[in-house]
Amino acid sequence: MRAQCSFLQKKRYQEIQELSQQMDEILHRGAGFELQHFREGDLEILRDEMQKMIRRLDEQTELLEKDKMKLADALADISHQIRTPLTTLNLLVERLKSPSLEIGDKDSCLEKPSRC
Repeated sequence: MRAQCSFLQKKRYQEIQELSQQMDEILHRGAGFELQHFREGDLEILRDEMQKMIRRLDEQTELLEKDKMKLADALADISHQIRTPLTTLNLLVERLKSPSLEIGDKDSCLEKPSRC
């Protein structure tokens, strides 16, 4: 009887160790890894719950990547929207600095920059 309990305890310890190693591989290799099935019981329930957690983490990672891309696109758009008017202003300032531009033309440039 004692030998049988010791055997079952050793087997349970090995199964827990296998599960731990599999989780370690998942953490270091990334998504798309299936946990090994155990016979029915507590370890199988734990494995199922861990598999659900892995799927949820994979989904969250995917959503975060999509959000990251959207944020990068939005920042690029904002940057472009800021640079365009600044470039126009720089060109206008350079034109106004031009010594060949007469005073009357400078005044009209200031009043209606689109004519300049």
